[in-house]
Amino acid sequence: MKKVNAVLGEVSADRLGTTLMHEHFFISPPGTAKTDAAAMERDYSELLKEVGDLRQLGVTTIADANLIDNGRNVELAKKVSERTGVNVILSTGIYYVNEEETERVSTPFKSRSQTIDVSQELYERFVEEITVGIGNTGVKAGLIKIKTGKGQPTRYGGMVVKAAIRAHLETGVPIITHTELGMGLEQASHLISEGINPAKAVVGHMCDNTDILFDVSVLEKGVYLGFDRFGFERVTTDALKIACLVGLLSMGFANRILLSQDYAPAWQRSLPFRTGKFAPWVHNRIFKHTLPALKAAGIGEDKIHTMMVENPRRLFEGQQQEEVPAG
Repeated sequence: MKKVNAVLGEVSADRLGTTLMHEHFFISPPGTAKTDAAAMERDYSELLKEVGDLRQLGVTTIADANLIDNGRNVELAKKVSERTGVNVILSTGIYYVNEEETERVSTPFKSRSQTIDVSQELYERFVEEITVGIGNTGVKAGLIKIKTGKGQPTRYGGMVVKAAIRAHLETGVPIITHTELGMGLEQASHLISEGINPAKAVVGHMCDNTDILFDVSVLEKGVYLGFDRFGFERVTTDALKIACLVGLLSMGFANRILLSQDYAPAWQRSLPFRTGKFAPWVHNRIFKHTLPALKAAGIGEDKIHTMMVENPRRLFEGQQQEEVPAG
């Protein structure tokens, strides 16, 4: 059975159980990492409470999509996993690659990219974090994350994506992505053209798009779709996400969709997410709202189990997907 890198050691893919495949423990954009000990302790206490609540709701694994430059905290993830019994899978990669507002932020990798090609350096860093460990922690990353936004990647962004694909091809670790503004098809096409196994890739945040034909066009590439922003209604309401999801499930795509929330508790205090469009974005949104709504729409427990238990296992195993029923 395929083994998965988690913060407390390897876990068999068939023991992952109910899995949230795209969450964030904390978000700290480059240059904004928290250093206040009291604030960090409050963040940890809230996170521990929320992950404990998810454990009571049946969650046994959480994938933390934070990366090298946006708030990944290995020691904190270990403490949460030890205290709650929830498997935590960390990611490697670089997040900020091509959005205009984030290209202004300087990081060591980006600074060097102005004069040299840093893709080899990035590739070596990603592989080391997967096969040896993150820094001197001994904790190995279990996922590679890629982010692209609207338009073509910048020069630096291209280096990041190239390095991530090379690391995937060498290690076999699944790729999860961040998409914005309809970039899902371009992402899937590029990844596959570079030789990745589509059964080991999740094109993320596809629920922000409500064009079901576009979703199908991405699914036809053989990748998984991340319906992973429930509660985050800045772009699309949950009602529209659920309607689109019900349509895809009715078409036979349950075996190709993963559910999650993209939730980050630290953001709850640093930005006004308790009001307006952000009020529904809470740690248990899927269990308190999304799943009941799916059941009310006639979606059975078998499809929910497929999306939340079977699909994460198959992703890490790299299983090819069975044919989707026609019509």
